[in-house]
Amino acid sequence: MMTSTNNDCTNDSVLNIVISRLRHPHSSAAFTFTSLSSVLSHLSRASSAGISLAYVLLNLMQATEHFALGFYLFIEHEYDSGDFAPLALVCVYFLGLFIACIVLPPHGRRFDVMTAVSAYVGWVLIAFLPIWDYMSSPPPYRRSFFAISSILHGILIPLGTIFGIASLFPQARLLRSRTDPGAVSVLALVFQTAIFALNAGYWPLRVTFNWQGWSHRYHGLHLVLLWYIITGWVTFDTGVFAIVQGSLLAIVKWQASGATSAETEPLLVR
Repeated sequence: MMTSTNNDCTNDSVLNIVISRLRHPHSSAAFTFTSLSSVLSHLSRASSAGISLAYVLLNLMQATEHFALGFYLFIEHEYDSGDFAPLALVCVYFLGLFIACIVLPPHGRRFDVMTAVSAYVGWVLIAFLPIWDYMSSPPPYRRSFFAISSILHGILIPLGTIFGIASLFPQARLLRSRTDPGAVSVLALVFQTAIFALNAGYWPLRVTFNWQGWSHRYHGLHLVLLWYIITGWVTFDTGVFAIVQGSLLAIVKWQASGATSAETEPLLVR
């Protein structure tokens, strides 16, 4: 009985340590940087082969929306820099990947590149202009700008989630059409799947939602949607990204196993 009690205490202590580490404001930033930096060695080969421009663009647009909201919360509501840093890191990562896909070979068709750049510039203007107007306006006029910005980002947040989910398909199609992953790092996919899944669990510990307070006015699905719009978008989208990266990892592994099976298959003698 004493041994069982000691084991329970030890397990509780380990769990408390893990939770306390996750609550540290810079833990998520460190985890995010670790997972994203592992892809740099592959880009140093001066090739973006195997990376879909559409996949990068869709994730960059979602990351930019997250960065815009995070920037507003960091400046206006004095959120901790450790909460804002992961959003900034992901945005910078996909921006760098976007530039690499445009600059490094194999170069896509000019129409595809110009369309992607135009779409992203338009998205940046839509995401940041209302926030800029709000922050640069005198306090008496901020209420109207806040209402406009809230409505706009209430539309952009679900669009960003859709972009994150949709990014799986062009990248999966490209990987399945190739015999090797090219510039796609298997190690990066492993790290990103694990760490972003961990980050998805981290966010509710850092950015809390007043379920009890809002439950007096909203119930069921309406309450869940309210959580998603106010704070849950980052948790949900981080989890979606982990699932997308995990799916791409499974495709790469499946392709590799298929290639190995084909190489080891004995030749038929007629």
